[in-house]
Amino acid sequence: PAWREGSAHGLVARGGTVVDMDWRDGALAGAALTPKVDGSLEVRAPLSRVTLDGAPVETRETQWGVAFDACAGRTYLLG
Repeated sequence: PAWREGSAHGLVARGGTVVDMDWRDGALAGAALTPKVDGSLEVRAPLSRVTLDGAPVETRETQWGVAFDACAGRTYLLG
């Protein structure tokens, strides 16, 4: 982002996933993803974990980042 700190809420990514995110010092600080349909989500950003209701979500590495299986209407937190 052009701003060193900030946030964006209600963005809709490819496939209809709603994205809320915050960044600090020009880097992603955290994000919440809420898919509208069941399926695999791929995140193209460096992150240390994905959680759902406080529990870790199993991820798999991809060429561009990580992917995980997601359920519609659930909110996944990225950190």
